[in-house]
Amino acid sequence: MSSTSWKTALTGVCIAAVLALGSGTAAAQDQSLKEMMQDNFAGLTKILVNMITGHYESIPDDLKLIQEHAQHLPDSIPASAQQHREQFLGYAYNLQSITRNFQTVVQELKQHEMESGAAGRVDYLRDVAAAHYGDMVTTCVACHNQFRRKAVN
Repeated sequence: MSSTSWKTALTGVCIAAVLALGSGTAAAQDQSLKEMMQDNFAGLTKILVNMITGHYESIPDDLKLIQEHAQHLPDSIPASAQQHREQFLGYAYNLQSITRNFQTVVQELKQHEMESGAAGRVDYLRDVAAAHYGDMVTTCVACHNQFRRKAVN
């Protein structure tokens, strides 16, 4: 199986899993949330696949979706977070910072890949990128655990 076929298959499996988890009937207001979450999960999955396969040039397009979500959060505090507004905003601003830092590291990785002798070289910025990716996922899970306890159907 070629790396492109593998990447496509993995992305398809992950998207199918997200869709299966989110299936069911939903109210109209939950539908847009469900669609946004599916898009975000799909984007995070693509970012992970592109990091692992070294396709850094594709990451900014998928990261943009997460950055837009992070930018929108302070203006869309859910009812479940009104009593803990500062904590919710902390998650939102943390996600904004993480995505900016991740974007900077990815830009550097793209530059490193263009340098001569890059093939086969260990680039420790990959570890830094992975740490930022993990921080993005951890921040999303922590925020949703705190403020979105209800399952999104």
